[in-house]
Amino acid sequence: MTTFSQRPAHKLWRNWKRIAFTSQMLWNKKKHSAVIAPEYDPEQEENVVLLSQQKSLPDIRLC
Repeated sequence: MTTFSQRPAHKLWRNWKRIAFTSQMLWNKKKHSAVIAPEYDPEQEENVVLLSQQKSLPDIRLC
């Protein structure tokens, strides 16, 4: 092959390497950003009791 006929093949190879690298990076990013919800465990469930009471509101002062 002459140098003239190798140029298009080299250009295609460089573009293919660039596309492969980009797609691999995007795939890795998607794998790392995927969040898996933890499984429900009823033993870790706690009963929470909320108590509320009346409170007096603070005075509003105008400056």
